[in-house]
Amino acid sequence: MYRNHSSSVIRKLFRRYYKANKTRNIILACAIILTTILITAACSTFYSYLKLSKHQEMKETGTSANVILSRPTQNQLDLLSKFDILKPEMNIQTKMGSLVNNKGQAGIDIQMISSTNWEEYSGSLVDNMQGTYPAKGNEIMMSTWLLNRLGYSKPQTGMEVSLSVAISDISKNGDAEVQSLPFTLSGFYEDTANINSENNRIVFFSETFLREHPQEVPNLVGLLFKDTRHYHDKIEQIRASIDLDGNQQLIPSYDGKLNMNVKDSLVAVIMVLFFMFDGYLIIFNVAYISITRDVRFYGLLKMLGMTSAQIKQIVYYSVAKVAFFALPVGMLLGWGLSFYVVPLALSSYEGFSSIDRQVNLWVLLLALFFSALTLFLSYRAPAKKAGRISPIEASKHTDTQSGKQNSRGRHGAKIPYMSLKNILRSKKRLLFVVLTLFLGSTALVVLSTFLKSFSAEEYINAEVKYDIAMYNQMTRASFNPTEEQHFTPELLSQISAVNGIRELERTTVVSIFQHYSDSTHGEWLRNYNEFRAGVNEELRDKKHYEEDPKTNFWGLLIGIDDKKLEEYNRTAKNPINLSDFSKGKIALVTDINGNGIP
Repeated sequence: MYRNHSSSVIRKLFRRYYKANKTRNIILACAIILTTILITAACSTFYSYLKLSKHQEMKETGTSANVILSRPTQNQLDLLSKFDILKPEMNIQTKMGSLVNNKGQAGIDIQMISSTNWEEYSGSLVDNMQGTYPAKGNEIMMSTWLLNRLGYSKPQTGMEVSLSVAISDISKNGDAEVQSLPFTLSGFYEDTANINSENNRIVFFSETFLREHPQEVPNLVGLLFKDTRHYHDKIEQIRASIDLDGNQQLIPSYDGKLNMNVKDSLVAVIMVLFFMFDGYLIIFNVAYISITRDVRFYGLLKMLGMTSAQIKQIVYYSVAKVAFFALPVGMLLGWGLSFYVVPLALSSYEGFSSIDRQVNLWVLLLALFFSALTLFLSYRAPAKKAGRISPIEASKHTDTQSGKQNSRGRHGAKIPYMSLKNILRSKKRLLFVVLTLFLGSTALVVLSTFLKSFSAEEYINAEVKYDIAMYNQMTRASFNPTEEQHFTPELLSQISAVNGIRELERTTVVSIFQHYSDSTHGEWLRNYNEFRAGVNEELRDKKHYEEDPKTNFWGLLIGIDDKKLEEYNRTAKNPINLSDFSKGKIALVTDINGNGIP
């Protein structure tokens, strides 16, 4: 053999080889495009999921601040305003008091907060914002959930809202006088945090209102870094520069990263590897069939002086030319498909509409890298096979690669038998084809199941125990002596008679109070006064609680339907005796969060 060193000959052979295999090029391009679409859509969906999870975490804290300082003094605020690493806009939140004795305020603490730069820190964390943050002294803003609780089911900006408020008076050591005041609703929003966040229980007031009712110190200040690189070092820099007392905390909040836990990382790796392996098998089949069909061509090139490296160059050049067009097309199609797949996959998550749905450039580049890596691995073995073919082996090559072929029969060949023999001629090719079809079918079933799992009906059936809930608009914890029961036996009978009502469950609630006693509440009062002394507040005398027990020592006595306990007993390790419970021999005690049932 005579070795050929001419690169021009290789380029000419490559161009001719490429043009002579148009069908193979089209099939290969389709395989590359399909693989790239799958990987791009998978990466985009997972990235959007991480972004949504981080967005929900910020929703639950109510701020996008990078770091939070509790109870900042004016001197500390002045120092923070001079930091070069911080943005000049600070989110200073001051508690001015709370709402008291309002209609619908059933056992919830509603705070009155004045917040600076709310739009920058919290505006992106709410949905369907209507109006603006309060600017005038008589303007307020709150969530639609809270408005509905207070009896305003159809809010409009500019409407009047009457509230019973207790505004802290620093001249009276923080004590407050309850008064009913009219306010103008300047804005409202939907809070779509995964949990019932504290942001739901806040009425926001303007800075003008705060100046009219000044407070001692703000509750907290949120800060934003100009650059979140070296996040923890910057927090320590702030900690070392301001003098924190024992009652203050510098709390890291958002480091600007989409942090993944071990579970998320494992899911991401498995998902990407699955689609890579699926794409690998598809492309490998195309490459293997192509190389096997052209064995005689590669053997002829070897006889004319081509080296193994030069033959592999021809194979890689032809694949690279197809990939040069197929990879960008697949990436663009995957990017476009993600605008449909991502909302379909994540739309059941609360707050998805409030996040930026643009696909990150780095995600596309990462998907492109994985797709290119899959293509290289798929063609690596077939290219080596093409380079190792010898002229003698090529001249003897036939498409039948099985071993000994003995087929005897008395009645001649039958078509089904001939088809089976044809399939089993190449065991290796059969294995890859079957494995490719299996993984492709698995991917289709998994994807279909995944998309169907986001059915709103299925989600409601799994998470919500009822279709309609009716609440008696009376105050349980606002201590109103004129509570009125609207759910009379006649009304309940009428509801049960409505066509389509299959089941009716009742839950009754009444307020209970405890009188102060040293044996029961003495230790609590000592701890409470120690806390007040630590924050330089006036100590409380026990007479304050003896005269008005409803101020602190109250609870809720709840009567539940037997069906609730029957449902609980189905999965409980320690079932409750329904007979004793119905007779009043036993009661279930929980804390304010509902914990305590065995």
